[in-house]
This record gives sequence, structure tokens and C-alpha cells, in this order.
Amino acid sequence: MKEVPFANALALVSGLVSLICAAGVWLARDAFVGLFGEIFHGIDLAALPIKEVTMGGVITGLIVVVISGWVLGYIFASLYNKLAK
Repeated sequence: MKEVPFANALALVSGLVSLICAAGVWLARDAFVGLFGEIFHGIDLAALPIKEVTMGGVITGLIVVVISGWVLGYIFASLYNKLAK
């Protein structure tokens, strides 16, 4: 498995998921809060303070998610290659 292409793919997918999530929160906050409460086993996310979605926050989050996805993808592919020998 080639590390860089795998890392690039994971970074791209992570970025797309982040943008879809941001759009969902912006368009239907209550539905997303409820959905993520169910995903995290009933944690009441509605009890947490709510911030407005800002373009700066979306961009910052997107950058962090894409970089993290790339690094984790590279580490995963590298470990896979070492363990597959």
C-alpha cells in the first residue's frame, strides 16, 4: 500500500465529511445535535452551550481535520506495510 496516496485519500474524505457536517449543523442544528447524541450513546449534547457556525470556525476545523486525516492515513499505511511483511 502506498502511504502518500492513502494519506491523500483519507485527508480528502475527512475534509468532505467535515464540510458535510458543518453544512448539516448550519442547516439543521437541532437534528444534528439529536443525531450525534444518539451516535455517542445518548449523551445530551443539547445541554452543552451552543456556538454559532462561523466561516472561520469551519475553515479552522477543516484544516485540522484534513491535516489529522493525512497524518493518520500515512501512519496507518506505513504500519500496514510493516505488519504485512
